[in-house]
Amino acid sequence: MKVGVNSRIYSSEFTGIQNYIRGLYNAISKIDSNNKYTFFQMSKEKKLGKTLTTSLPKNKLSNVLFDLFLVSKHIRNSGVSVFHGAANVLPFNRMGGVKYVVTIHDLFVMIDPAMALKLHGQFYYRAVLKRTIKNADLIIVYSESTRKDVIKFFNINPNKVKLIYAGVDEYYFSVKSPRRLIKDNYFFTAMTHPTRKNTARVLDAFSKVPDLKKYKLVVAGPDHIIEKLTETAINLGLEKNLVLFGVADKKQMASLYSHAQFFVFPSLYEGFGFPVLEAMLCGCPVITSNCSSLVEVTPDSNWLVTPDSIDQIAKKMENLVDLDNNKLKLLIKKNRSFAEKFTWEAAARETVKTFEKLSRLS
Repeated sequence: MKVGVNSRIYSSEFTGIQNYIRGLYNAISKIDSNNKYTFFQMSKEKKLGKTLTTSLPKNKLSNVLFDLFLVSKHIRNSGVSVFHGAANVLPFNRMGGVKYVVTIHDLFVMIDPAMALKLHGQFYYRAVLKRTIKNADLIIVYSESTRKDVIKFFNINPNKVKLIYAGVDEYYFSVKSPRRLIKDNYFFTAMTHPTRKNTARVLDAFSKVPDLKKYKLVVAGPDHIIEKLTETAINLGLEKNLVLFGVADKKQMASLYSHAQFFVFPSLYEGFGFPVLEAMLCGCPVITSNCSSLVEVTPDSNWLVTPDSIDQIAKKMENLVDLDNNKLKLLIKKNRSFAEKFTWEAAARETVKTFEKLSRLS
C-alpha cells in the first residue's frame, strides 16, 4: 500500500495539528515497514520522510491553492492508493483509484464561529469542510466529542467517521525531576486563544479565594495572547500574583507541570485536550471543563467544572489546595494510569489498520 499525506501545515510553527502529524507519522515509521508513505508539502524545511514539494510563496493564498488543487499533482505522480488529508481538508476534486481520508481535528468554527474565525474565514472554512466531507471515503477524529459534532453538523452516516484517539508526546511519559523554573508556589495554566481558553475566569476565581493569594498563577502561551491578562489582573488586585511565562517548549512545559500545585484548564472547547494528559503524566493534578472532549481525557469527574461558572472554578481550586496528602497521591496515581493509555503507538497501529482496510475496498 502506498499512502500520500498532505503535511503542508507541518512546516509551520508547531501547534496541536503539527504535533498530531509529527506524533502519528513518527510512530507509524517505527511500526510499519510494509507500506510506503510519501509526504506532500510546500517546503522541505521540516519533513517526516520522503517528501515531494511544490514551491510557492508563504501566504494564505498559496496554502489554499496547494491544499485544494496543487496537491492532486503529487497524488497522481506518486501513485498512492490512499491519500490522507491530515489537517481538516481534502482536494477539491477526487482522482479515480484513490481512497480519501481526512482527519478533522475539531469543529469549533461550527460551534462558535464568531470566536473561531473572522467572517471571511468562517465562509471559507465552512465551504471547504462541506466539500471535504463529501469527498472523504473516511473521516478520522480523535475524540468522541468531535465524532458526534461531525455526524450532527453534516448529517452523515456514523460508519463514515472513525474514532482513533490521539497520543501524548512520549517525552512526557519519562519526565523525572525536571529543574524548577518558578521559585514560588504556583498553579499553572496554558493559553493559546484569547477567549476560548477561559483564562480570565481563572483569574476571577482566584480573586474569590483568600487562601489562594499565597500562590502565583503561571500562564504559558504566546506573548501577544497572554499579555491581555495583565489588565484583568490589575483590576482584580492580582498583578503581583500573575506570572506571564511566554511560549514554553515541551521541556519547559514538563517542568511547569511537575512543580505546580495543580493545572487549571477550564477551556470552553477542545478537540482533544493534550495539556490535560501531559499534566497528568507529569504528576500534576488537573481541574478542567465538563464539556467537549475534556470529559474523555479526565478519569475523575470530581475535578470537572462548568467553564462559565466562576464560583465552581474557585471552589474546585480551593478544594484541591485543601486536599489531604493521601488523597492527593491517589488522585495523581489515578490520573497517571489513565493518561498512559494515550500513546502514539496505539494511534499509529489503528491508523495503519484503517488505511489497509480502506485500500482493499473496491
